[in-house]
Amino acid sequence: MAILSVVSTADDTDLGIPFDKDLFYGRSVLETMNNSRNLTAAYDEIVKGIQKSEVDIPLEPLGIHVTEKEIDLILAIYRFDNPQVFWVKKYQYYTADTEGGNSWGAHIVYNELDNEESRSRFDRLVSTFLDSCNIESNMSEYEISKILHDKIAEHVTYKETDNSQSVWGALVEGEAVCEGYAELYQYLLYRSGISAHIVTGSSRGIPHAWNVVRIDGKYYQTDVTWDDQSFATVYNYFLITDEQMKKDHVFTDNGYPLPECNSVYEPIYVTGDVDGDGKITNSDAVYLVYHILFPENYETEQNCDFNKDGIINRDDAVYLLYNVLFGETYYPIK
Repeated sequence: MAILSVVSTADDTDLGIPFDKDLFYGRSVLETMNNSRNLTAAYDEIVKGIQKSEVDIPLEPLGIHVTEKEIDLILAIYRFDNPQVFWVKKYQYYTADTEGGNSWGAHIVYNELDNEESRSRFDRLVSTFLDSCNIESNMSEYEISKILHDKIAEHVTYKETDNSQSVWGALVEGEAVCEGYAELYQYLLYRSGISAHIVTGSSRGIPHAWNVVRIDGKYYQTDVTWDDQSFATVYNYFLITDEQMKKDHVFTDNGYPLPECNSVYEPIYVTGDVDGDGKITNSDAVYLVYHILFPENYETEQNCDFNKDGIINRDDAVYLLYNVLFGETYYPIK
């Protein structure tokens, strides 16, 4: 039985927020800032306006007092909080002269997917995708986040297209670049009751996007894009710390603090389970070979030392492959 989608509270529905407010990291940051009442009121009006495809979302006429800089911040936070609005093309601040004086608010530009048919199709495919994950209501947040991580890597092909930077490209078309991966992962986590947020910056010298994910009350860095390798789904960037991520990722300062990711998640591993999926399979053998051949590109896992001799080399790969083929190892697993 697949887990049911999380529904928002009545209060959140009144605000137009599709899920419990607790899942939206960015909105929670606005609640801690100076002028928080106006900031969150503006955020909630933008949520409702975009859901209705309103081009101009007035704030000043509603008595919501925010500056141009604050609107820019709210729009940035909204964007990284709400990956599901695939029908939005651009967010802007606007001012207009009226009989009563100056008016200001948010101006939204929509794309060709701004129609009921696209929204209905997207919702159907989300439900189908989640059903295929076989997520059970008694699963831990770690288990759910890993299942979604793996399913997205299986479903999405890294490719640049017209919609590759959106959740639509990742889910509906099955082709995306980093932002599409991150948006789909975040939205599916929302649907499973897990908080996440998009992080932007660069990695390997190119602009990049990934996620921070909250598991059991603590935040972790996760980059599904770089874990989706041609030879296997790997876990180099799954639930890691800021320090680990910063080895080859540079974070962009978007004007608000990101959650600190300083806890090391330590799931239970099976010895020889290099990729951390709880089983010893041929992907572990392939992954281990890549560790050995390209140590500069792959952070060494403790499970790579399959024969426990303190050295990671071809012997480990041979022993691991022998286990995959024959169900036992020449060198006993300890």
